[in-house]
Parts: sequence; C-alpha cells; structure tokens
Amino acid sequence: MKSRRHPFRNIFYKIFQKKYIVTDIPIGHHDKTLYRIRALRDIPLHNVQAGDFGGYVEGYRNLSQLGDCWVGENGKVYDYARVSSDAIVRYRAEVYGYAKISGSAVVYGFSDIHDHALVCGQTEVYYKAVVKDYAYIGGKSHVHGHAILSGECKIISSTIRDFSIIRGNTMIIDSDISGDSYIDSDAVIEEATITSEAFT
Repeated sequence: MKSRRHPFRNIFYKIFQKKYIVTDIPIGHHDKTLYRIRALRDIPLHNVQAGDFGGYVEGYRNLSQLGDCWVGENGKVYDYARVSSDAIVRYRAEVYGYAKISGSAVVYGFSDIHDHALVCGQTEVYYKAVVKDYAYIGGKSHVHGHAILSGECKIISSTIRDFSIIRGNTMIIDSDISGDSYIDSDAVIEEATITSEAFT
C-alpha cells in the first residue's frame, strides 16, 4: 500500500532541521574565542543560501536554530546573548552579555548591544549606537548615530539619533529625539519631537 505523506511533514521538517553549524574557524575577540557559522539551508529573508558563511558566535546558545534569524558578515554574538525569531545581527555589530535580539529586528553597523538589553519588533539599531543595562526597544523604532540608551528606558516606535542619551526609567513612544538631547527621568514622552534638550 502506498503511504500517504503527512500534511504537516514539511512544516515539521523546517522546524526540526538545523539551520546552521558552528564551524571550527576561530577568531580571537577580547578574551574569548568565537567561531564562524555556516548555513545549512537557504534563508531568503536575509539573502542567505545553504553553504554561505555568516558571522561569529561563541556557541549554539547564541543563535536559535528556529525561525530565520541570522548573524551575518562580521557580526559577533557571544556570552549568553541570543538572537531569535527573524532578527539579524550583521556587519560589525556586537551583541553580548545577556542581551536579546528578537522579532524582525536588524542590528548592524558598529552598534553595541549588551548587558540585559532587549531589542525586538521591527527595530533597527545601527551606526555606533549603544544599548545597554535593561533598555528596551520595540515597535518600529530606529536607533542610530552615537545614541546611547541605558538604565531601564523603554523606546517604542520612536527614532533616537545623533548624540542623544536616554537613561533612567524614561518611556518614549512615537517620538523623534535628536541632536544632543539628554533625557534621564521617569517621564512618559509621547508623540514629541525633541532636539538638543535636557530632561532630568
């Protein structure tokens, strides 16, 4: 009797199929040894084909085998940091400590994400931005330039750029913060445009 193909076979195959391997190609980075990854299947979302080399991780804990997440070019993810869902870390961006990158977030350039920071949603973090401590970025946010986000600030669907510094428990929603703005407060800032102002 001819066997019938289970209707969910392709779905299960994609879920349980390994997406990448950690190769034995090392690079010394600070006091750690990281290893280049290599794709085992196509990841069209990030223009990755099976066999392509990616960026560097310390181990399998740094990049989920599920979803279409990826570490590309010279991106580096290490310590207990993790990239999941459909997110990507690429170029020379670094994610470390216990930071998490998820959703469809894109982290690139020379950006630096560490400590317990969480970047998710459709966020883009790039150029030389720094996100640290317990900072949260979500929604459709853009963080770039030399911006620094720290403390327990929450950025939702906002743009933080130039030399802006956001600290403390500030929550910023649907806003544009630029120039050399300095915000360190417990305020909720919503639908605002702020240029070179200080809130403490």
